[in-house]
Amino acid sequence: MTPRSKVKAKYYVTTWDMDRQEFTPQRGVRTGPYTLFSLRRALRELRAAGYDARKGDCSVLVARDEP
Repeated sequence: MTPRSKVKAKYYVTTWDMDRQEFTPQRGVRTGPYTLFSLRRALRELRAAGYDARKGDCSVLVARDEP
């Protein structure tokens, strides 16, 4: 078994779709998996697409998957 400090969590990003009333992948930004470091790039891409993509933005969902 690998020590917990060596195992990295994976992150997934989706955005709220007003028409479907659910979180869906955003066109141009892959859903994931991301490392914590690469998650920053995905959030910058969402900001460029017009999302706030900061803490408290209810239109962006970042899900953490613990291994």
